[in-house]
Amino acid sequence: MSTDKGTFVDLVLNLPSGFTLDDDTRDEELSNFGTRSVEHFRSYNDAGGQRLLFFAWDGMPLHDRGPMVAAEKWKVRIDSVEANVSRTSLFFGRKQEVLVAHFKGPSPARRQYMIYTTRVDKAAFDALLAGIRFSPTD
Repeated sequence: MSTDKGTFVDLVLNLPSGFTLDDDTRDEELSNFGTRSVEHFRSYNDAGGQRLLFFAWDGMPLHDRGPMVAAEKWKVRIDSVEANVSRTSLFFGRKQEVLVAHFKGPSPARRQYMIYTTRVDKAAFDALLAGIRFSPTD
């Protein structure tokens, strides 16, 4: 399986070949308490309908997208941190099976990340996660 290099915020990605950029946004909001939160989002699709979706937050996520129920859980290493990975039966409040990883980046930034995929198998998702590196900080 060949890969394409990419970056997302401070992550260096090794994307499976055939995935193309679909969406890339950055939103900044103030909470009711005056704290700033920035949400970074990027998604990729392939010709077969598989999707890879990346979220990163500077600060706390301000939007609850709905409940999640994990049908299976495991941990993987992403560069220097441990990620919690789940196969869901309910995601964003809807009955759907996705593979999702949640993790925090290393200091000093300590961003929060969520990466999820539709229709990519567990081994391929774990390989994608294992190939991610944090870019050096200045």
